[in-house]
Amino acid sequence: MDDVGLHATDSDIWEFARRDGRIIISKDKDFAIRATSRSDGPQIVWVRLGNTTSRTLIAWLERHWSEIERHLGAQVRVVEAGRPRFEGR
Repeated sequence: MDDVGLHATDSDIWEFARRDGRIIISKDKDFAIRATSRSDGPQIVWVRLGNTTSRTLIAWLERHWSEIERHLGAQVRVVEAGRPRFEGR
């Protein structure tokens, strides 16, 4: 996020990711809603875990990254990570 700025708006982050072919990983539902209502833009990994420490979140992502990558590789627009099973939209 240093490239966009720590105080970037959702729109700035969205445009940065779209322009540079990046994936947004966020706990923010707004990105998932935006991705399902538009035909363009970046893929989203919507992390649906409750409040947790950064260390726990990173460890969880590391354990599940291969499954997340499988959904991203299938061009799923929104990967819902942290639900009982992974889902894509």
